Amino acid sequence: MLRAAIAAMFLLAIAGCSSAKAVVPLGAGSPSPTPTPAAAAVAVPEASAGPSAQIQIDYAHTDDWLEGVTVREYAGAHLLAGKRGLGGQAAIVRFEGGTPFWEIKADRGPGAALLSHLGANENKKYALKSLKYGVLPDGFTQVQPDGLPAQPLQTGRYYVFTVHRGSGSTSHQAIHVDDDGSIEGYDAEPMAGTSFSLCCNVTPGFASAGDSGDLGQPSEP
Repeated sequence: MLRAAIAAMFLLAIAGCSSAKAVVPLGAGSPSPTPTPAAAAVAVPEASAGPSAQIQIDYAHTDDWLEGVTVREYAGAHLLAGKRGLGGQAAIVRFEGGTPFWEIKADRGPGAALLSHLGANENKKYALKSLKYGVLPDGFTQVQPDGLPAQPLQTGRYYVFTVHRGSGSTSHQAIHVDDDGSIEGYDAEPMAGTSFSLCCNVTPGFASAGDSGDLGQPSEP
């Protein structure tokens, strides 16, 4: 089975379809041609010890910025179908559950939009290029959990990271924390309910076999 297990700290980047445990983007297309440094990351509060994931974020527009990130936890996953795409074999997976697990958002003042329209590069400081799970960057507020440390990622569980950008674009990454603490992740596209199309070449052990269901409508972000 194709697995390059990475215990504890794991770097996730999302740039189109990617294979298991490879660096994949939570990306929105071509990255910004002008690199912008990430805000200083501080633990406020810091997540408890456990497997960790760090996502890389890119932007299709140079003036775009990170509005927020949400993470949902799922207890299980079932493989519904597979399909061949340009980047390889994609898999349709239905996740069980969907509990809100972690959420942060940009703490922009009421004058931020006005300053941006006047030409001030107010958005640049929120255009993070990377984010480590459980660590609150400067200029952002933790919404979930409120006032408590982020919970550690649990072995055997699944998590879907959703990146929300100021332009309105979103991207998703689904990961599984293996029993040994290694993390397997794939680029994800929402389908019906809690189903996602994962790209690409999902390993057989990522999800259990399941019956196909209604795949017609996108899932909730």
